[in-house]
Amino acid sequence: RMPLPAQDSDRTGLGFVRCAFLDKSFIEVVDAQKDPRLNPESEEAHRTWSVLVAPIMGGMTVGPGGRVVRDDKEVHLVLQATNKKSAGRFDSADHFILFCIGMAFAEVMAACEKMSSAKMMADRKDSLLRSAERVLTSCRRPIDILNLMTDAMHTLFPNTTEVVLHLVGPDQTHLMSSDGFSKRVELKPSHGFRGLVGRVAQSRIAVSISNPHKSTPHDIHNTVEKASYDPKVDLVVHKKHLKRDYALHTYPVIAEGGAVAVCQFLCQVEGGARFGDDGSFNMFNKEHLELMNQLLNYFQPFLMRFYPKICGARTQARWKAVLAGTRLGLLKLVQQTES
Repeated sequence: RMPLPAQDSDRTGLGFVRCAFLDKSFIEVVDAQKDPRLNPESEEAHRTWSVLVAPIMGGMTVGPGGRVVRDDKEVHLVLQATNKKSAGRFDSADHFILFCIGMAFAEVMAACEKMSSAKMMADRKDSLLRSAERVLTSCRRPIDILNLMTDAMHTLFPNTTEVVLHLVGPDQTHLMSSDGFSKRVELKPSHGFRGLVGRVAQSRIAVSISNPHKSTPHDIHNTVEKASYDPKVDLVVHKKHLKRDYALHTYPVIAEGGAVAVCQFLCQVEGGARFGDDGSFNMFNKEHLELMNQLLNYFQPFLMRFYPKICGARTQARWKAVLAGTRLGLLKLVQQTES
């Protein structure tokens, strides 16, 4: 594995592959021992002379005279050839051959990734159907909601490490918790709409943040969303796993136009690259969103049934507000008509 460097990294001693990745251009070196970009810690550093490195990007084509035309898209892979035997340096023909090999590799990788993702999605849909059957036939008590939800999430997204549910009341959220031994579920009020849970309960828009336990200045997610994180309400990464990378997902359970509950879960982010789906929930994957919506829809009637005073009260309050607004609008319309 080779960690990806920052764009502003010093090229000295960085290595030819990393430099080609950053600069998105071919690198040809006649004598690597005299080039400052050579990585002295590489196992092959002392035996490397001539070098040709080719970054392969999406949209690359061959122009007139066999010249490689590149664009500024993402680098898919980097190929490196070293120590040409027949001559002292690589030539334009070598550039073309390495490019063709790279494009073939890129197509194979894309095909493998697509096949892997398609198979995993097919397995997930089968698991979703089995989860639906279990929910409909086995959900008899509130504790069953927690157990079935946890099992379903671990099956659909294997990298899920923890799952919790919060009920949404008229003026606060309530964490559903169990000690794991008793069959009772306790409700812990949040005293308002706090944290990401409260935000999602009110906005009804799902939110994902990376590494809630770390302070990362270059977070890929919206810093405003991460600022809403409240460890007193939201899921917290266990102390044993603080060095790992996680994504925290907060998802609403919708009924009659409003949120009756919020599902929050942690997914461990894989450190290494792999083909296709890595087993984690991806907020930007349409199929993942559809799976989550369907799964939560299975539990929604049971939440309303077991907790009508909390979930039902919020729904009733919402409809009363809608009716009040409608009556006020009709009254104004009558007054305008009469005047």
